[in-house]
This record gives sequence, structure tokens and C-alpha cells, in this order.
Amino acid sequence: RLADAMAGATPIAMRIVYGVMVLACCILAFIQLDSIWGIEATMAAARPEATSNAADFIVDDELAQEIIGVISDMQNMEHRLSELEQSIQAFSYEVGVEHTISDSSASAASVTAAPPTAAGGSGAAGSPAESSMRIHGRFRHDGTCGQPLGLGAVVECDPHSKKPCCSSKGKCGGTKADCTCKDCVDYRAVHPVHDYEDHRHHKGDAPGNSTVVVIIPFRDREGHLVAFKQYWRWFAEAGNHPRKVNRWEVIVVEQFDSVTFNRGWNFNVGFAIVTGRSAASPDIDPSMKIAFDCAVIQDIDYLPEKGVDYADCAVPIQLSSEIDRYHWKTPYLKSAGGIVGMNKKHWEKINGFGNNYFGWGGEDDELYHRLRLNKLLKGDCFPYCKGKNDEMIGKKIALKRPRPGHGRFSGKYMHSANHTKRITDAAAYDRNVKMLEEIEAGSDRWKRDGLSDLSFRILWHEVDTSQSAEGVIYHLYKVHRGPSPFDLKEIHIAVPFGLCAERSDSSGGKWAVSTMGPGIAWDITSLRSLATKVLVDAGGSCSGFVSKSMSFVLVDRRSGMAKILTDGDPRFLIVFYRSLRSPDDGLIIADGRARDEIRKDMTAAQAFVSPTNQMTICEAKMKTGGPKYSIHMGSVCTGQGWVKTEGGEFRAYAKPRQGLMPITFCDQEKYWTQRIVKGESCDKTWFGLKWKRAGTFWAERGKSFCVSSRKSTGTEDLSFSRVQHTDHCKETTDEGKFVEDFTFSSVSDQAPEKEGGKEHEESEKEHDEAPREKFLRISANPAVCDEEHFELIARFPARRSSAALPSDRLFCVGAPSDERHHVLREGRHCEGKGLQFAIPTTAPPQISDSSAAAAQRQRVCVEGFSVTVGPDCKGGISFDTPSVADLAASIAAGGSQASQSKPLFTLVEEDSKCFGFVCDDVVQSLAPQ
Repeated sequence: RLADAMAGATPIAMRIVYGVMVLACCILAFIQLDSIWGIEATMAAARPEATSNAADFIVDDELAQEIIGVISDMQNMEHRLSELEQSIQAFSYEVGVEHTISDSSASAASVTAAPPTAAGGSGAAGSPAESSMRIHGRFRHDGTCGQPLGLGAVVECDPHSKKPCCSSKGKCGGTKADCTCKDCVDYRAVHPVHDYEDHRHHKGDAPGNSTVVVIIPFRDREGHLVAFKQYWRWFAEAGNHPRKVNRWEVIVVEQFDSVTFNRGWNFNVGFAIVTGRSAASPDIDPSMKIAFDCAVIQDIDYLPEKGVDYADCAVPIQLSSEIDRYHWKTPYLKSAGGIVGMNKKHWEKINGFGNNYFGWGGEDDELYHRLRLNKLLKGDCFPYCKGKNDEMIGKKIALKRPRPGHGRFSGKYMHSANHTKRITDAAAYDRNVKMLEEIEAGSDRWKRDGLSDLSFRILWHEVDTSQSAEGVIYHLYKVHRGPSPFDLKEIHIAVPFGLCAERSDSSGGKWAVSTMGPGIAWDITSLRSLATKVLVDAGGSCSGFVSKSMSFVLVDRRSGMAKILTDGDPRFLIVFYRSLRSPDDGLIIADGRARDEIRKDMTAAQAFVSPTNQMTICEAKMKTGGPKYSIHMGSVCTGQGWVKTEGGEFRAYAKPRQGLMPITFCDQEKYWTQRIVKGESCDKTWFGLKWKRAGTFWAERGKSFCVSSRKSTGTEDLSFSRVQHTDHCKETTDEGKFVEDFTFSSVSDQAPEKEGGKEHEESEKEHDEAPREKFLRISANPAVCDEEHFELIARFPARRSSAALPSDRLFCVGAPSDERHHVLREGRHCEGKGLQFAIPTTAPPQISDSSAAAAQRQRVCVEGFSVTVGPDCKGGISFDTPSVADLAASIAAGGSQASQSKPLFTLVEEDSKCFGFVCDDVVQSLAPQ
């Protein structure tokens, strides 16, 4: 068949290509035949001489394995040849190879090359080619069809002509009899969306005239973005051939917050910007609007191969119809995920994506239903059609997809095997499923949820024209959800004048405190420059070491927790910015000490804590023998079907701790079960199954939780470990039942009252639209104000009572017998129960003239259940809360003076990371109860 194809190849380049392929196949075949001959000779030598009974023939194990290996090699070769055949077939068609088939023979062997004339014809009259009919692609001009064309293909009828059907007589026709008989083939159904004319009739598809907007939902993929730009430079030139797109506008939308990623919302933001939807954001400038032909949602870790047509968007199309990780198909027939393109009218008709699909999964499935409800599905069963007679051929049940070979996307360039898990929060996944079920049942929510109710703020915008010569412009946006301003210029930065002197720590002395202003620092280098500028503007002068070796302590004033920023983790500054509830909550303290020195001094000041991690025991139903169990790091069960077990929460360290017991959980990915063992490694082949280490934690020795295992002699999927709270443990040694392996206990975090740090006080009172009785709450837990019906009145830093200085004022929080109201009392009236804290009364730190605003203290007055804030408030208990400058100046001093320091914040260092600055469960675990 390869030889036939080579003979029919007119262009000399294709003949050379086919010749190389034929030679390669001959070499492969010779290697396989040589192996077969070797096996045959071995078998002949092993065959008994004096018997005719086939049952007496014996082949030893080694020979049997060799035979099996050769058979496997032959099957692999057959598979490779089949793929090669399909590739050649697609390649032949793509370049428009012209074949001639003799009227006197329909066999593939009669395929010959037709000599081209100067006019491009098939030969002069009277020549041997005169008796042959010219074929372009797969159509014959004499109207016949069904003859073998080589490479497994047959002559077809043009689906765009008046005779699109091949009748049982081998003639193209257009009557009902020609199209509906038993052996007839209607090529309008075979190729309903794969236009053999290269979609030349589509608006905007003229070569070189299209503008395509590529919108990339983005977060924490800086390395991917660098690789993407390098690849797209090539694709815009070589991959976009023949050139249909002359201008690429790539919109990179970075979700700038610490909540779960929302792919659909990010696309909507990018689309709103380029279409100038100013109702979605007051920050959209008219200059951001772009006129385009197609808008495409693009995953940054899947890149198009040559031949993908981004300018094809007359109807909605799933460009990524052949993905490497899905064996060059879509994941399923009705998939609307991956790279999808539409024109402006169609994106607006379906109202874009849903805005509320948080986590990986769901938004693309809803996109399918938005298209379905708007009658914009133009594809059939491809690539899942079951043969040419599949009854679903021609029915509009899926997104349109490119013809074979023109929808190939690979993740190998971006190592897509490490793709972010689609399900990161079981609760979020359940919410996504509920929304999906609603729209699947016909809900009109899609009309209200999408582009029409979008709301966001643009924090930062940059244009990259480095590839403008190739027609590619990049627009990078950092965006924040919601209508409220999120101005990073309001973040405070505090720099001690001591950095210019011999001392390197930030304690004592004079301070320069300022808001960040318009020059937002996005990395530690620019932050050092900004800190130097703040100091110089305040009247200081510094040596060169300031801009080269400066560390920073990042403080979230809302939680009262801080972390150290150094060169070792440059991305952490961005994490800090986007995790702030409000930019005004952010404080950056410059410090000349190294990380270890700061941590040592804060520890001496009893203001450092290394918290444990929240661990969750989850279970999932099984058809028989269940449930199965697993341990998840975090406060939620991740994955579909997993729910928290009763009493299934404990805390542990994610890194080694002296005196604690290491426990490892190992995944069996075939059945998604776990084996839980003592130690730091897995038995990779326990009970004949493959186990992979998923994680290790360090817990206390004790009997709060029990771990048992089961070895099932029936079905292997029932062999796994069980972990339960002691109250639910069932010890048994019966055959097939669980047998206890070991027990452990949770690690208790030391609360700030014991280990140090600060208590962060909040006052809030309940409110509602309707008149009702007011309730006052005072708490060190920042989450309290987030509860329903409460509004924040005041927030201020304070010391824990055990760390109070003699000059500090002591307070405590109590509750009357009805426990509905909190009551603030002076320290001398406290009974030793409830929340206790101390307010500093020392003189403000010395500051520069330009820092006066940051040194202002806020006055709070509490009388009964009433709280007022302001410089003129009077009555009841009143006190001045520490200022931003007070907070910065409270950082632990260096050396022997560290233990005398009383910081107003707690330095935190976690074993594992999360999306936020400090993990939510850590904030909750460290807050005084």
C-alpha cells in the first residue's frame, strides 16, 4: 500500500518522503522476519523426533517468553504501520495529491501518476492518461464512487455538491434512493463539519486577514508562560500555514486572590476587557478594546501542533479535538473542554461561561449545555463514530471539531502529566455538580450567570510587544473579583533608619513608614529598591548593602500573623498581596537580618510558632466490602465521593519532629485505595498490588486513632487499610476482616497564650435589615466577623496578657448569664476566664515627618454593649489602639535584647503551603478560643 501511494505521488518531495517510509518499513519487516526465522529454527530443534502426537510438543519457559515477545513485537509493528498509513493518508489529502484511476480497473494496483500539463491538467488528448479520470482529494469527475483509492480509502462523493451520495451502483447521486439504500453512503453525514474546502467560505477566513484573541486563564504558571511565548513565536509563523491569522492578541488573565481557581470566570474577564464591557469593571479603558474575528479559550499547558486553524470560528468549534493524553481524541463525545473558539456573537449569545465554578471541573460541561440550549452544537459523533453507518453521523449532538490531523494538541512540551488535579475540594465539587445538574435539566440560570453579571477590578496591566514582528501581542492582567477597589498602593512599608547604621535589625530607633504608592513592587529586588526610596525620601541615606541583602517581614494585620520574605521564595510576595482581605491590612517591614536570625530572635521573644497541619480521614462507598478509607492533608476531603468520617480530624506535622512517629499513606491508583504504615516508606508490592507513596506525617504516639489492614483473598480491590477514631475501631482477627496494625494520636498546637505571639482583637456587633436586638462580640479569631449578621466595628493589635509589659493596660472579655452579649472589663475586674489581652501604653516610636499618618492611634470607647470609634469618643472604657508604626516597631530586637521584646504579631512557619498566605486551618487553630 505504501508503494502504491508512492507511485501516485506527483510532487517529488512526497515521492522522497514515501520512499524513506517504504525503506523504513522494509527494514522493520526484515528484523521481524529474522526473529521469526530464529524462533522457527529453535522450535524445530525443540520438536521431539519420534512422536506425531502434538500433545507431546514441549516448549520451555524461556522459549515461550521469546515467542510471546515476537508476537508482541509484530502486533506493535502492525499498530505502527497502521498509524503510519493514516498519517500518510492525511498528508496526501492535505497537500492535494492528484491520483488517476484507470476506468478499466478499480484495483489499488492501477493507481498511476498523471503527467501535469502547463495548465495544470491531467495530460494531452491521446496520451495514456486520456483513458484515466482525474481525482482531486477523493472525488472523481466522472461521478463514480466506491473504488479503492489506496491506503484503505475509497473514492467518495463531494458532500458539498448536488450529488453527495454514493449509491449501491457506485455512482454519485442526490436522490432519496441514492442516499438511503442499504449500501448507500451519504457523505454529508460522514463529513458534516469537516469541510474539504478548508472552510474558505467562512467569514474572516481570508488568508492573512484574521485577528484572533487567545484568552489564557492563569495563576502560578510563570514557567509555563515563558515556554508558551517561545512556542507561540514558532506557531504564529510555521504552525499557522497557510497563514490565516495575521494578528494574535494573547490575553493572560491572572486571578489575583487566594480562593480556588476559576477557569470560566477568568475567561469571562478577558472577553469583557477585549469587548469593552465597562459595566463589568470601571477599570476597563477604551484602549483595551480589540476588534477580532475569533476569541479562543486557551489552556496554557496544551499547545497546538501545526495545522490547527484558530481562524475557524464561523460556528463554535472545539479546536483541541485530538489530545495526546486522551489517545488523540477528546476525553468524551460531549466534551466542551480544552481549547474552544467562537466569534463574538456566539460567546455573547451563550453569556460566556458560568462565573461560579470554583476548582477544576464543571465549567466546560456547562459550556456544552449553554451551546446546546442555544442550538449551537454543529458536530456529530466524531471522533467516536462507530463506523461509517453509525446512526449518530450527521446528528448535531456535539461541538464542531476540525477534520482529522488538524486538531492535535500536546501537553508533552509543558509536562502535562503534572497537570493540576481537577478536583481540589469535595464541597466545591459538589456545588459544581449541583449547578451542572440544574442547567442539564434546562435551567435558564445561564442567562443571568456569566458575562451579564460579571464584576471585577483590574489591578495591573502590561503589554508585551516583543513578538510584534510575528504578529503576536501579549496583554497581561492581574484582576480581583468583585466591584470593591483593591488598591495595592495602600499596603504599608516600614523601614528603620537603623539599616543605614552598623546595626542590621529593625528594632528601636527612628522609622520611615509609608504606603507603597504607585510604584508597586512585584518582586523582592524591586521591593528593596522601594524600601531604599522610602528611607531616602524620609531623610535617610544608606550604604549599598540595603538594596542587596535586605529581608522583609510580611504582616497580615487582619490575622496578626507574619512570614519572612527572602530570595529563596520570590513568588511569596505575590501570594502575600493576593491573600489580603484588603490592601490596608498589609504591612511590610524591612530588616537587615537573614531569615534564620529573624526567626531566632522572634523565638526568643516568644512570638514564633511552627503550626501543625490539619489532617482529615475520609471514606467512600464501594459496591461491596466498603467503605474504603484515605487520609487527606487539609480540612476537606478531596475527590469525588469522599466524605469526612465521624471524628476523623487530627493535626500532625508534615516534616520530621523529634519524638514524633512517622506515618506514611500509600495510594493504589488502580482502585484508589490506601495502605497506611508506620515509617517513611511504602511496601510497593504489598499483597501483589502496586502502591505509591502519597505522603508522610508525624503524629504523637497514643491511642486516639487506630489503623488496621485487610488482605482480601477474594477480590484484590478489597485489600487496603482502614483508619478510624478509637471510638469506632473494631478489632478482629477473623479471616478476611481488618486486623489492627498500630495506633496514634493527634498533635496539639500550643495556643498563643502558651507559646507566644499576639492576640488580635476584633469588636463586632450583629446587624440586620430589620430592627432587632444588638449583640456585641469581641474575639481574637478574625473569622468571627465573617459570620452572618455581624459587621466589623474595630480591629486592633494587642498583646496576650501573659506577655504584657508592666505599663500595659489589661482587659478581659466576659459574658452575662444569657451568653448572648460579650462584655469588656478592666483587668482588675477579670475572673481569669475568657479572652484576656493587653493594650500598650508606651510612647509612640520615633518616626520621620512624612510618616505621621502611620503613627496615628485609633481611640475605641466601649460602654455596655455599645462601641464607638473616633478621636472624640467618650464614656465607659476607652483606650488607644496601636498604630501601624507601633506594630512595625514591635518586631523582636536582635541578639541579647530579643527576649525583652514584645512583638504585636506572631511569626508563622508552616511545613506545607496552600493557596493563601497562611492556611485557613492554621489561623483557626492558633486563634484563642
